Amino acid sequence: SQGSVAVDGRIEDAVIGAAAGQTGRLEVIGGTLETVTLDIDTVVDAIATSRTLNVENGLTLNASLSLEGVQNRTALLDFLGEQVLDGTGEIVLSRANALAAEGVLNAVRLNSISSSITETLTIGENITIRGQGRVDAERAEDMIDLKGTIRAEGGLLEIDEFDLLDGTLAAAAGAELEVEQNLDMAPQGRLEVGIDATGTG
Repeated sequence: SQGSVAVDGRIEDAVIGAAAGQTGRLEVIGGTLETVTLDIDTVVDAIATSRTLNVENGLTLNASLSLEGVQNRTALLDFLGEQVLDGTGEIVLSRANALAAEGVLNAVRLNSISSSITETLTIGENITIRGQGRVDAERAEDMIDLKGTIRAEGGLLEIDEFDLLDGTLAAAAGAELEVEQNLDMAPQGRLEVGIDATGTG
């Protein structure tokens, strides 16, 4: 059977998933996840008001996490301080709530908790971020270390404050990837342009 649970608060040191033999999804109204594993599809739905899901001390994502902003309301996944986004799942910067001609405000952000050091958000090699929106760090002194995949789909995806590129940056056919910085690539780093949603050209 299917069902949903709404969350607005703080969850620490937990594994969140559906019961054996069941399916469902987690609907986030707001709050903070600290050292959490998500094994269930999760939605941050900003159709009525802007919504933020904060993350502290790492997130393991083994399902789909969908940010569903609209033209004037933001769906934000905010990583507070240096940490790792790991697992085998994906973050979808979705157009589910958007009208055909509208842009959407979906964002994945590293938000510094210390002004005296450089902080890094590491995106694991089996994580994919795809869709339309923005991925960046709040401060120019901080950085995002991409070891997985970020792919523009369905519109404009902007990125900034990235470290040496170890992973894959891609733009699906008809989408636009805007890199707002000078980007250095490691030998294993990849740029892919004009691919379809299955990853083939």
